[in-house]
Amino acid sequence: MSEVLVTARMMRKAVRGKIRAGARPKMICLIINQYAPSGLSVRRWEEGIPRLPVELVPYGRRSDFLDELAELPLAAVR
Repeated sequence: MSEVLVTARMMRKAVRGKIRAGARPKMICLIINQYAPSGLSVRRWEEGIPRLPVELVPYGRRSDFLDELAELPLAAVR
């Protein structure tokens, strides 16, 4: 079984697609925070949630991040 390197570009594209499809940015921030290393400094916030760059998700956790992002429900009303 071969593994695919998940690049930051692939993750940004997946996040943008999910937002365009109706996912709430706040929920995406929560997922990024779950997979990014703890103790990072935060410069931006999204509805009271730290907004970390998706690039901070370590390579070893990126596939799992994308799987969870795919499972994120879309908001009924934006």
